[in-house]
Amino acid sequence: ETNGAIVWTYELAGSVHSWSSAIANGRVFVADNWAMKLYAFGAPYPGIHDVAIIDVTPSQNSTYERCLIDINVTVANEGDFAETVTVDLYYNITAGDKIGTKIVDLLPTETKTLTFTWNTTGVKPCRNYAITAVARPVPGETNTANNEFTDGYVKVKILGDVDGNGYVNIKDATLIGLAFGSKPGDPNWNPQADLNQDRYINVKDIILLGNNFGRTC
Repeated sequence: ETNGAIVWTYELAGSVHSWSSAIANGRVFVADNWAMKLYAFGAPYPGIHDVAIIDVTPSQNSTYERCLIDINVTVANEGDFAETVTVDLYYNITAGDKIGTKIVDLLPTETKTLTFTWNTTGVKPCRNYAITAVARPVPGETNTANNEFTDGYVKVKILGDVDGNGYVNIKDATLIGLAFGSKPGDPNWNPQADLNQDRYINVKDIILLGNNFGRTC
């Protein structure tokens, strides 16, 4: 046996002959070069059903209440059959708090990345939330250990708490002032100062901060 390839030898009329063979899918295949035939030994490989979540990546690690945040989930088909996979995304799986559900078709060995948008309206602020994706088992699947993946904590802040200290005060107003008039790409751009998520720091953000001034966790 060399590098997993087996060579069978036999003696006939004083000469030594060899057949090349290999193992694949749980079966032994032997090639008879003289007869130009291929022999297979062992039961046919039945194939497996196995889907997995292999990555969860939030677009940012903090956001505000009543805001939107994108979360990418990568799902893989690690089995031998085409599958239709249902993926659920949670921000608190223990409590069953779900962000959303998506369905994706995957060929064997194929991976796809799904983008979920989490609307934090109604989510309690001043907490870190663990993001968990779950691929529901497909028919015939026995290995479900890789169907769940938790990665990335997202902190939901009080609207206006730019510095994330749990208190909307003059420090936050100062940070918005430093970023005032900026947009993405500008040297003073601060995405945390963009309270209404319109990609421009202006008086609308100052009004939102004023409406929440003095709030605390």
